[in-house]
Amino acid sequence: MFSLDDIKEILKQSEDDADTISYLAANRTRTEDKIRDMKSVSGSLSQLIEDEEKARRLLSNSPYNFEEKALPPIQIAGIRIKGPYNDSGKAFAALGKSLGRFICGKAMNLFYDSEYREQGAEFESCFPVRGVRSPDGVDCRKLEGGKAVILIHRGPYTTIGRSYARLFSHIRDRGYESLPPSREVYVKGPGMIFKGTPHRYLTEVQLLVRT
Repeated sequence: MFSLDDIKEILKQSEDDADTISYLAANRTRTEDKIRDMKSVSGSLSQLIEDEEKARRLLSNSPYNFEEKALPPIQIAGIRIKGPYNDSGKAFAALGKSLGRFICGKAMNLFYDSEYREQGAEFESCFPVRGVRSPDGVDCRKLEGGKAVILIHRGPYTTIGRSYARLFSHIRDRGYESLPPSREVYVKGPGMIFKGTPHRYLTEVQLLVRT
């Protein structure tokens, strides 16, 4: 639909039908661009709502429920780090800035050390992505899947060691062998607007295993 002002503008700029068609075509292109933008916004809002509903369901579950499932391979884009764990915040910010709309999942860290390290930890901050090539300083590749034992850690990141201890105990009791790297998927944490409450943070700790 066109407003009266639109019609006046069409008549002002057009001398024959060909001019009118050109104006209409340009207007259609602008309209299609707006529709794509709105669909993108709608998709982002739907993802936020879905993530929050998942987080609420997980919060309502009993603590320390172990789950064993097959993780599929996924495409990731990551930045490898050797340093303190809190350097991951800067890496996530850089990935978000360079990858933007190509991100299709939650932030995650891959940890390559076999034990906690105060300094010089080796880990990789990454996001699941689709349809993107590696920007400078970012490694895009397929992360292999496999059988995993999973535990949802509830609470601040400073207490996550307790969940790892329970996971490793569970794995040993079943005669499994854990395979590096361990993975942490940040289901609910500091948001884009609000920092959130640390005791409500949810982190999915994943350990691939060989049975």
